[in-house]
Amino acid sequence: MPRPRIDGFDEKLIAGFIERGLYKNQKEVVSAALRILAERHMELEATANATTYTDDTYAQQLEESSNAAVGNLARQSAVR
Repeated sequence: MPRPRIDGFDEKLIAGFIERGLYKNQKEVVSAALRILAERHMELEATANATTYTDDTYAQQLEESSNAAVGNLARQSAVR
């Protein structure tokens, strides 16, 4: 399968990384960019999942388990 061609401004950015000696070729630049993009999206998903918990969620967990108290206290101190 042939490599996809990257035209325009993106091509200039890739060439800049190669010219500076940061990467050897287009594949290395794109791989590094995709890795960083994937890490960023995982961080965003983790943040989104963390903010979906409500006080009711923690209250329910407190009723079910004493270990949930630690998470609730940590959350309350982070909000302050």
